[in-house]
Amino acid sequence: MAVLRQQELLRIVFTYQDGVFEELLPHVHAWKLFKYANQRAAWLLLHYAGLHWLQRLFACWPIADSVALMDMAASHGQLELVRYLSAHGASGCTAHAMDAAARNGHDDVVHFLHATRSEGCLRYTLDHAAMNGHLSIVRFLHDHRNDGCSTNAVDYAARNGHIDVVAFLLQCRHEGCTHLALKFAAQNGHLDVAAYLVGHASTACILLAMLTASAYGHEDVAAYLRDAHPKALCTDVHCVFQLIPVVLPVE
Repeated sequence: MAVLRQQELLRIVFTYQDGVFEELLPHVHAWKLFKYANQRAAWLLLHYAGLHWLQRLFACWPIADSVALMDMAASHGQLELVRYLSAHGASGCTAHAMDAAARNGHDDVVHFLHATRSEGCLRYTLDHAAMNGHLSIVRFLHDHRNDGCSTNAVDYAARNGHIDVVAFLLQCRHEGCTHLALKFAAQNGHLDVAAYLVGHASTACILLAMLTASAYGHEDVAAYLRDAHPKALCTDVHCVFQLIPVVLPVE
């Protein structure tokens, strides 16, 4: 019996025993609730526990590994954790990892995933980066990937006032935009965006934008459109209500 109480022997035996380190027990309990938690709560668990305990947890409880981990780490810009999971995590990630990193403006994570992983991104990842005004990521995706984008890229960049993104996309890509780009810019009072887009719009689109700007109280935008393009006032108002999402030409 004395032999079984020797600490060195017990350490060797316990090394092969199923379980986790005592200090990890609270985290393991939280981890088991992972599938019942929303993404934000799950990320708080990872973020505040830290990479150190995650490394120890994987060492004794490999089942903790999950594709959701790298996806969430990428979404929150945690490059160190993404690197670790890429090198040591068996489950990898999904295309949502790069998409979420691009959507949230994490350039370094996007570059790392593109260079080292094969999952790629989603068809609309460039749209998401454009919508949130992340021009450097839009440029990177345009230069280094061929996933493409849609007219939503310009439409929603215009809605959010990202003139630099709007200009880049219309100058460098072929997808163009719809009548919604100018309407959104007018609706939200983005005069610089509206002024840029009128060169790509029909008179019916300009009239719709003018009416929208007035309806939302952006008289400066309405006045600009009225003064710069008085012919729009002569447009049959019925044409405005017949507008459909048609791709506008890119000059």
